[in-house]
Amino acid sequence: MGRAWYMLSEITDQRLENHLDPPQFVDMAVVNAETGVLLYEVILDTDAEWKEIVQKHNLVFVFDQHCSRETPDYNDFMRIIFTEHSHDYPGIRLITAGSGYFDVRDRSNRWIRIEVVTGDFIIIPGGISHRFTMDSNESVTSKKFDDA
Repeated sequence: MGRAWYMLSEITDQRLENHLDPPQFVDMAVVNAETGVLLYEVILDTDAEWKEIVQKHNLVFVFDQHCSRETPDYNDFMRIIFTEHSHDYPGIRLITAGSGYFDVRDRSNRWIRIEVVTGDFIIIPGGISHRFTMDSNESVTSKKFDDA
């Protein structure tokens, strides 16, 4: 399962971890209490685990998405998804390959960086300011879900 930490407010390379000095890691229970974000770790070899989460949260599959340096208009796409935004509906992803970071704002308006890796199923509630970036591996594949 990915880790979470408070991150620098000013960064030069979004693909790096961008820890505070010294690093301030945050337990996912605290992230959930501060933001409502849920992060599950599932085994992808079997559909049972992630399908149970889909059923529990009444989700529907939307599409599979892969992003890497080979993605058309990669730089524009990365700029768009790293722009802070929020929406009325939850952001829901199951990471099926690769890794990246979701950044979310806590109640004090500080950025928490959540590392997501293969097998992580993340649910970001509607109304939470967030953004996404790939890490230095520059490759991630995910399943997108929406509320049913």
